[in-house]
Amino acid sequence: MLQGGAGQILPPDRNRAADFRWFVVCFCFGFVGLIALIPPLSGFLSYLGAIVLPFAALAEIGFGVAAVVGGGSWRGAYLLGNLGLMVGTVVFVAISLVMLLVQPGRPPNTDIGRPLYFGVVMMGLAGGITWATLLRPRPR
Repeated sequence: MLQGGAGQILPPDRNRAADFRWFVVCFCFGFVGLIALIPPLSGFLSYLGAIVLPFAALAEIGFGVAAVVGGGSWRGAYLLGNLGLMVGTVVFVAISLVMLLVQPGRPPNTDIGRPLYFGVVMMGLAGGITWATLLRPRPR
């Protein structure tokens, strides 16, 4: 693989491959985390959510770039924050399915479910970021 000047053959840079892997991981986590934010922003917050959604997408992209480039605590907070969003979504879906099994034939009340979903997802985001800050190594 040619990576140097004219006719110069250098071995592939391992840091570049590791950065690309982190980029792919952060991109996937960020995409799924943004998907978890879309239902409350478009349903529960309606018009306000339509205004906030582009800023949330830009923040997700900006923090993703900081996670890839900065590494360290940025990466941990970004990944665990988005993991918290995903876990919040899975927990809410599981609770909704249990409620449908317990009370068959009774449709879920979306006026209660939308703000509750938003709260659970935000708790997952805050919990993931908090966990990442608690896990980072302390200077001695």
